Amino acid sequence: MKKILVLLFILSSAFCNAQTRWYNPETDGAKLHGQAMQESARSNYYHRLPDEVEANVRAAVWNLSRNTAGVSLKFQTDSKNIIVKYVVTESHSMQHMPATGKTGLDLYATNKNGIREWCGARFGFGDTITYSYSPLYYNGSDFEYELDLPPYNTVKYLKVGVDKSARFKFINPSEELPIITYGTSITQGACASRPGMIWTSIVRRELEIPLINLGFSGNGLLESGILDVIKVTPARLIVLDCLPNMYRYDNPKIIELTVNAVKEIREAQPNVPIILTDHLGYPHSTMLIGLANKAELSNEANLKAYNELISMGYSNLYHLTYDDIAMPDDGLVEGIHPSDYGMRAYADAYTSLIRDVLNMSKGELSTQKAVTQQRDSYNWRDYHADILSNIKNFSPKTVVLGNSIMHRWGGANHPTYPCMAGKASWDKETLGKGVVNMGAGWDKIENILWRVQHGTLDGYKADRVIVAIGVNNFNSGDTPHAIAEGIRTLIKAIQLRQPEAEVKVCGIFPMRSAEKKIASINKLIKRVVKEEGAIYANPGKLLLTNKNSVNMSLYLSDGLHLNANGYSCIAEDFFK
Repeated sequence: MKKILVLLFILSSAFCNAQTRWYNPETDGAKLHGQAMQESARSNYYHRLPDEVEANVRAAVWNLSRNTAGVSLKFQTDSKNIIVKYVVTESHSMQHMPATGKTGLDLYATNKNGIREWCGARFGFGDTITYSYSPLYYNGSDFEYELDLPPYNTVKYLKVGVDKSARFKFINPSEELPIITYGTSITQGACASRPGMIWTSIVRRELEIPLINLGFSGNGLLESGILDVIKVTPARLIVLDCLPNMYRYDNPKIIELTVNAVKEIREAQPNVPIILTDHLGYPHSTMLIGLANKAELSNEANLKAYNELISMGYSNLYHLTYDDIAMPDDGLVEGIHPSDYGMRAYADAYTSLIRDVLNMSKGELSTQKAVTQQRDSYNWRDYHADILSNIKNFSPKTVVLGNSIMHRWGGANHPTYPCMAGKASWDKETLGKGVVNMGAGWDKIENILWRVQHGTLDGYKADRVIVAIGVNNFNSGDTPHAIAEGIRTLIKAIQLRQPEAEVKVCGIFPMRSAEKKIASINKLIKRVVKEEGAIYANPGKLLLTNKNSVNMSLYLSDGLHLNANGYSCIAEDFFK
């Protein structure tokens, strides 16, 4: 019987391998996410830091930097089955941390509408570790996947297997600046049950901002070698969360190290926001003499350092306090490191503060919650990355934000799209005037909000931002109130990033068989636009007959998208 079972296992494995196509990110040229100084040489593809850093840090720090904390792999596929096989160099578990947390993986899927789901796995730990995700939900479209790598182990080799007939593509990091977190074992990942529950992973998913994890277990000491890495890595925000390892120093030393760290970083990156984080404390400390005192003293030093820096004139500096963190009584594994429950509390405190710092508001309505989208007709993520790359070398004077109606109009700064019917009228109105078309097919208000919050209006000074959005929200069943309030949130997000620009919002263009409903929504939009100090325009009125019905001579057969005559009809009024 045993021989039969072994034979069946071998035959099953052989069948599985025959039906699986394998991809190795290292040999296939994929770039990992979450590595600092990524373009510098690495003797191991998976190391967090490049080889040149080794000479500038202590051996303990360098050894921990070889662990893949915060490093992830992204890919896109329509496969119904995903298998990951990999080899690591160290033991699988620790006394206070299971193998799934120290050495395991985590996979998250995002669908075409930006909805993210965690993928449960079957796994086996041996010389080669296997994680199997099967069968996965399939709706005919590709999903974007992010695979979190082991936080407390060094990956030697890894490959991803998908169905032989499936589409597959690695997704490289975008041009968006990352959050950098420098901290202790808590930042590295102790003691989450799996990589996706580390607080940095949660923050990265919640905010959808690239994140570099510089957590070093027992060795988060604000040392010059790691500060040097931070200084040469352009960042959107930097977190210094080293106090749980700095108990060995007295308060004057903690203050000195903290003040000097901020000074060094600010000299290299003058405008970057910096968060100084308190010790998360010991919820059980009333039962263990001395622990509470350690945390309280280090937090006193942190506050003094913060106040000293403020008095020196440093701005864009923030303090995440012990009270903000509010670590629950049952939030730690052994009294020091957070469990998943504690990691979630920690992440929530960070997410709340970072949203405020980066002006990434999140309302209650779906139209106020920034999300991505992805369509088979073009790659939305690549499009966003192209925009970020283009505006590095081109400072737009007028920015146009919208959906497929804008996307199909014209302009060189977007991918080829079916039926670019309006090119002639676009060129007539825009050539030589610094106009960039950021319209994206299928976009809703919340998708433009995501793009605005993720860099499309950063790094330059525009004269005007023109917005034409909302019809896809209408077609998806969003209420008039939700559409109007979503546009209010979008206007505020634009004004925060381009405070000197004129913001012009167009009413939703008429659509066949919905003229009266859209006209009613436009009344709400007009009121909201004026309340927010922006300009309201309604070029869509030119697309109606004298009976207020859609003039089909200006539309494609769908009664939604414009033809060349339609674009010519609205062009002058749109850009006025």
